[in-house]
Amino acid sequence: MVDSFDIGHRVLESYDLLLIAVGLALLITAIGKPLLDRFNLNTTFIYLGVGLFGGPLVLDLAPKDPLAAAPVLERLTELGVIISLIVIGIRIGRPFRWSAWRSTVRLIMIVMPVTIALVALSGYWLLGLALGPAILLGAVLAPTDPILAGPLEEHALEDEAEHRFGLSSESGLNDGFAFPFIYLGLYFTFHQPQWQQWLGYWFLRDLVYAILIALPLGWVLGRLSGKLYLRLMLKSGRRWRHFTPLGLLLATYGLVEALGGYGFLAAFTAGIGFRQEMERDWNHLELFANFTESVDELLKVVILVALGALLRWDYFVAQGWVLVGFVLLLLLVIRPALTLVATAGGRFRIHDRLYWAWFGVRGIGSIYYLSYAINTGLDPELARTLFTVVAAVIVGSSLLHGFTLRPYLRRYGQY
Repeated sequence: MVDSFDIGHRVLESYDLLLIAVGLALLITAIGKPLLDRFNLNTTFIYLGVGLFGGPLVLDLAPKDPLAAAPVLERLTELGVIISLIVIGIRIGRPFRWSAWRSTVRLIMIVMPVTIALVALSGYWLLGLALGPAILLGAVLAPTDPILAGPLEEHALEDEAEHRFGLSSESGLNDGFAFPFIYLGLYFTFHQPQWQQWLGYWFLRDLVYAILIALPLGWVLGRLSGKLYLRLMLKSGRRWRHFTPLGLLLATYGLVEALGGYGFLAAFTAGIGFRQEMERDWNHLELFANFTESVDELLKVVILVALGALLRWDYFVAQGWVLVGFVLLLLLVIRPALTLVATAGGRFRIHDRLYWAWFGVRGIGSIYYLSYAINTGLDPELARTLFTVVAAVIVGSSLLHGFTLRPYLRRYGQY
């Protein structure tokens, strides 16, 4: 009984500390906004910094083993990614024509799978990972992040500038398209000798079926959600005005997941379908978009504070300079080079191509996929190695892209 009480007390204590840290992060952000702008910093630095202060750097209040937080992180980041994908979908008003989505096609069909392959090779040769974990690492780190890339994608609903659209649509789709390769890495990790028995199933079930059912079904349910919301809007009180469509769109994610599809893809296309239905009532569409973005930001604060508290300097030191080389290879070579090559000859402006090439932000989506993989039963030592690598990439991305975001937007943000 004493042990159970102690465990429960520690959980509640950690929860209380997390709430204090989140409140402190929001307060510092509100007070220090002019200072952030002056030094070209974004809010990610504040959120991670508060987590680090409460974690290993100063107070050491977080769990000693980051793997202990994997179940909570999986659910928390899952919700954060869903909300963010809905927000991104609502921002997109382009028709479903090949010419309108040509940048997205190149970023998803060329940049993403080749990134997975090159990151997997880098993990195999530089980090000494086996084939399965290397593929898993490639799939975890390939998607650009829909949450941390938010400041790059923010624009008025009627703004369809190509550079923002390309990054928004890429981050909206690649979190779902990464899932087949997450499964591929897990299959190789746990069942590599029997690959002939499961490869066909993976291709038909995880690669083809789960994608083909999610994309159209999410869009249809998004349209139905918008239609239902317009009909019920006058009956539902002002108090529940924004929760009604958000609940409907979240239900879309759950339904598609229950049918074996990828809910992330469905959440994105549901956001697009919802916008298309709601364009007849532009005012309410904007109000809902602003509300959902506020929810998205709050979840971002909680997740980044928690991540900062879980970072362990000794884990980074154990990997040595090889880890630094891996991070720089991904962020400075693989993503920029692949993007510039993949978008060549497409009549895209050089500013658009440079924008996509540099701002391939890695973040919360990667935390979700890693937490999901850890919770399938990865070897603890392997899980800690992957956590260290992914955390280092996220911190590196936050630094590199964070320091360059505001100068870039000031110079080219309005072109």
